[in-house]
Amino acid sequence: MFGFRLFGDHVEAFGLNPVLEKLHVQGTKFIHLVRRDTFDQALSLVRAQATGVWKVTSKTPAATDLPLDLLSLASRVKWAAELLHGHKVVTATIARRYGALFLDYDEFTRDERTYDRIQAFLGVRSRVALRHSNVKTPPVDVGLYRRLRDDLERSGAPMRFNPEAM
Repeated sequence: MFGFRLFGDHVEAFGLNPVLEKLHVQGTKFIHLVRRDTFDQALSLVRAQATGVWKVTSKTPAATDLPLDLLSLASRVKWAAELLHGHKVVTATIARRYGALFLDYDEFTRDERTYDRIQAFLGVRSRVALRHSNVKTPPVDVGLYRRLRDDLERSGAPMRFNPEAM
């Protein structure tokens, strides 16, 4: 078993279609982790790029300790949401083509029982109890978050992704 992370343009840019097809024909099973909340993903991406803090562990500083005006990043968040949405359409189409298990990112990150579904999909005979690593996205000021979310929603930025609607 192995895993890899692809954005939609990686498949085309690196000519991976033949590799994915070969893997599929050989019986490889694919799992597609779907992050439905495009706004949260875009905000997380832009904030991490701006601060250099991608995840909070016991060894990293909290992003709240770093000065950052989220509202001044609105145009970057909108651009990231549009980019990410485009990637999601491409990767969901590819995942569907190869019979991938679609796994909701938010459900996966909050419920360790999703590992049971993954193991069942992969045909694991001897189930193993798995646990999430203790890594969290840094917190965001709730008021600023809501204001930025409302502003971007009004601007027409893609806020959520629904692979079932494709």
